Amino acid sequence: KITPMPKLKRNLKNTNCLPNMEKFENILNTIKLAWEQLQPELLSNVLGKNLNYYETPNQTPLKDAEQVIGQWHTDLATQSAVKIKYNIIKAKDDVCIATWEATWHDESKGHIDAEGVFYIEVDNEGKLEEFRQWWV
Repeated sequence: KITPMPKLKRNLKNTNCLPNMEKFENILNTIKLAWEQLQPELLSNVLGKNLNYYETPNQTPLKDAEQVIGQWHTDLATQSAVKIKYNIIKAKDDVCIATWEATWHDESKGHIDAEGVFYIEVDNEGKLEEFRQWWV
């Protein structure tokens, strides 16, 4: 007779905090939905209060939801037919690293294929506290 393994209890810092993978998948799914549907306002649900958002590695960080959503409006203004997929390669405690691949049509550049890496840190509420992106 095979005895099933007991369920593991998750030890969370804050009872309002989602388990690791859920909180990161929530953020990544929101990014995916906001980008594919060209609706940056959707990001407001996952952006924390003490935000450092780096659109590119050497950029001065954006510090609040208004700045991030404004940047996204600018970035998405010429995009259509966006498709993105991501893969979480490491998630531990409040840090996640994920790779992503995306395609879209740009009004002036035509078809774009891009891929990159997201570095994500979350606060105690599971909201985005630090975001860094590299892409080619």
